[in-house]
Amino acid sequence: MPCRFVAVGNQVATLMSKIPVQSVQPNAHSELAAPALDPELLALPAPPSARRILAVGLMVAVVLAATALLAMVRGDIRYFFEQAHPEELGHAVALDPKALVPNRHVRVVGTPMLSTAVRYRNPLTGARYELFALAGQRALFVQVPLDEQTERRLARAEFSGRLVTFGLMGGRLDAVRHYVAGALGVPVTPETFVLLADEPPRSAGWAVALGTLCVCVLVLNAWLAVRWFRPLRD
Repeated sequence: MPCRFVAVGNQVATLMSKIPVQSVQPNAHSELAAPALDPELLALPAPPSARRILAVGLMVAVVLAATALLAMVRGDIRYFFEQAHPEELGHAVALDPKALVPNRHVRVVGTPMLSTAVRYRNPLTGARYELFALAGQRALFVQVPLDEQTERRLARAEFSGRLVTFGLMGGRLDAVRHYVAGALGVPVTPETFVLLADEPPRSAGWAVALGTLCVCVLVLNAWLAVRWFRPLRD
C-alpha cells in the first residue's frame, strides 16, 4: 500500500534530507563490464608455425613430384590405348622417316645388322636387351628383349611393337644412343626411330596404374589444401 506524505511548510525538505542515499557501484559481473580473459586459454601454446610450414612444403613437393611423374608417363599412357593390331610399315629399306608417327603399334620387315648391335641391361628391372639397325637404312633401330627363346630367334626378319624415338624415351636410352653414335660411329640423333619389339599396347598397363596413382595424389592434396586454408565460418 503506497504511503502518503503530508507536507506542511518546510517539513518535506526535512523528511527528505533524512532518507539515506546509496551510490550504485559498477559490478564486475555486470553486462557492461569488459569480459575477462580466460587464463586457461592464455596458457595454451602458440600454433606450431614451423610444423605448418613443413607440412605446406611437403605438400608442394608431393604435388610437383606427382605432376612430373605424370608428365613422364603420358606417352606410355597414350600408347596403352592404341589398337591391338599393328600398323604395317612394310620393308625397312622402303621406309620414309618423314611419314613415321611415333608412339604407334607397328610391324616392320628387315634384316638385322650385327655390326650395329649393342647389348645392355636395364639397371632397374635387370632385363637384357639388344639394339641394332635394320639393313639398308639408318633411320630405324630395333630393340629386342633377350632371353633363352629370343636369343635363338634373333635371325627373324619381322618385328612388331611400339615405335618411338630416342628423344621420346628420355633418359631410358640416352646411354645407348651415345654409345652407338660414339663407339660404333653410327649416326644417331634424338629424332632417330626405335622399334621396341614385342611390346604391345597392353604392356603399358603399368603406366596407366602409375598415372592413376598420381592423379589420386593430386586430388587428395587439393582436397587437403581446400580444407586447410578455407576461412572459418562464424
